[in-house]
Amino acid sequence: MVAPGSFVDGLVALDAAQTRQRLKEALVEARTKTVGRGGADVAEAIREVESGLLAAAHWAVGRIDAALAEARAVAARPETMDEAFAAVVAALDSDSPTRPEVSRLVVAALRDETPPGC
Repeated sequence: MVAPGSFVDGLVALDAAQTRQRLKEALVEARTKTVGRGGADVAEAIREVESGLLAAAHWAVGRIDAALAEARAVAARPETMDEAFAAVVAALDSDSPTRPEVSRLVVAALRDETPPGC
């Protein structure tokens, strides 16, 4: 990736991988500018960014861990009667209704009549 005039140019159009690459490039260049005039400000910016990234990473790991723990707990606990009933109803609702085949013989038998043709 060619470094832009400014590292923020087009930043909103980048996906996560491209944004990480842009950050990497910005940090590489910034680390080369920590000596000389303005170097202390660049070094302080690097420390602030790395601190923010660490805090964001800690939050992200905690968020993913909590979601995984919840998913594991739901999968491990036994199904309640209400959940089982809801699952059965959902399965029945998803099937298209079938129409039983009723012949004239069955109708006559149900009416206690002599079937036609007998």
